[in-house]
Amino acid sequence: GGGVWMERSVLSTASPLRVTDNTAGGYGAGVFLRSSQLDLLGTELTIGRNSAVIGGGGLHAEGTAQSTTRDAGACGGPCVRIEDNVVTSTAINEGAGGGLFLRDQATLGWDRVLIRSNRAYLAPALYAVGSPPSAPAIEWWNTAVIGNVGTYVFGFEGAPIVFGSGGARFELGLSTIAANVASSTGSAVPQVMRLFSGSSVALRGVVIEQPAWASVGSPQSVQTTVT
Repeated sequence: GGGVWMERSVLSTASPLRVTDNTAGGYGAGVFLRSSQLDLLGTELTIGRNSAVIGGGGLHAEGTAQSTTRDAGACGGPCVRIEDNVVTSTAINEGAGGGLFLRDQATLGWDRVLIRSNRAYLAPALYAVGSPPSAPAIEWWNTAVIGNVGTYVFGFEGAPIVFGSGGARFELGLSTIAANVASSTGSAVPQVMRLFSGSSVALRGVVIEQPAWASVGSPQSVQTTVT
């Protein structure tokens, strides 16, 4: 953790928290949570311009880590800003999650979220992977995922959001995914989300504006609900 490292700890804050311009040789250049709890009480969290080598340029969460926003209506703007973070490694399964990297039973329950202009070889906005029966759970409302750039071309894992195998669950409501960049080769179509076996996604009132992109792609079985 280049900026904040928490292990088996609890931080509840009603004051704005800014974690910027940090570096890490491994995971979580901005914030690293291991079996810890980060609660935002009507205030703003900004994680920006951080650089990690392996994963989670902005935030890395593992174990039973969790973070929530409470009284989101009291935030002056987005309650959570994950912006301009980067993961520098180009190794397969390492250069992942420019904005966020989640694994194990990590949980994010956020409202009013901006994930913008993060960069990584794999999954520049969000990468989540589990190992059954443990898997991350992400619930976001009023979220914008925009302008994130992924460069990995084989298998489309440059998609802004990637869920590895293991049953990760993603629920997104009243949100927009737009203007992201994902590479592809030949006649292949880049994807907004790449979901591997066991993952599930529920989209409720979500706008996806990525011309000529596939919305959701998977080589194996997943569960998808769109309302």
